[in-house]
Amino acid sequence: KVNVANFYISRALRIYPLYWTLTAVTFLTQASSDLWRLADHYFVKLLYVLNTITLVGHDILTLVQYDPENGHFSPLFSFGTPKLGNWIGYNLAVLGQAWSLSIELLFYAMAPLLLKLRTRWLCLILLFSLCIKIYIASFGVYNTFWIDAFYPAELMFFLSGAVAFRIYHSLSGGGRWFLVSSRMVSGLAILGFLCAVAGYGKN
Repeated sequence: KVNVANFYISRALRIYPLYWTLTAVTFLTQASSDLWRLADHYFVKLLYVLNTITLVGHDILTLVQYDPENGHFSPLFSFGTPKLGNWIGYNLAVLGQAWSLSIELLFYAMAPLLLKLRTRWLCLILLFSLCIKIYIASFGVYNTFWIDAFYPAELMFFLSGAVAFRIYHSLSGGGRWFLVSSRMVSGLAILGFLCAVAGYGKN
């Protein structure tokens, strides 16, 4: 049985030391620190500090734009085309690329609860996550952060790994479990195809 506290500590040690090191180097050597001076609103400064230290909400910043005049955030549905004078939200982060680490942390935070569920429930959540990804893609925002950095749409990839492990484990049992696992493998193959369609079908 995995100790939850030890799991959280091991995941944090895997991510934060290197992230903090790269963040410090980037902050001291690049123009990203200029955003601190340009942001006149205390809420934005607080968000800047908390987000930089904890990574929490880093993925959300990729989905919004920031208006420096009034300090307001609003959704950004088209990559790279914020309203004139606004910043894309992830520009408030020292390491904009760290949004993927934020999503990873979210999964680790939920993993002890999710992995207690039966495989059928994991598959249903996985399917729901895929449907969200396809739904977003149907609006013509393919290949943007709404597809790549929206946690509910990304959860399917983490759960696919968990389901694949359970399939592998059950295959060694043979008999009925082999039949069930074979069906699950077929289902995951179909899900993988649909995922490819969702991510690349609107070129």
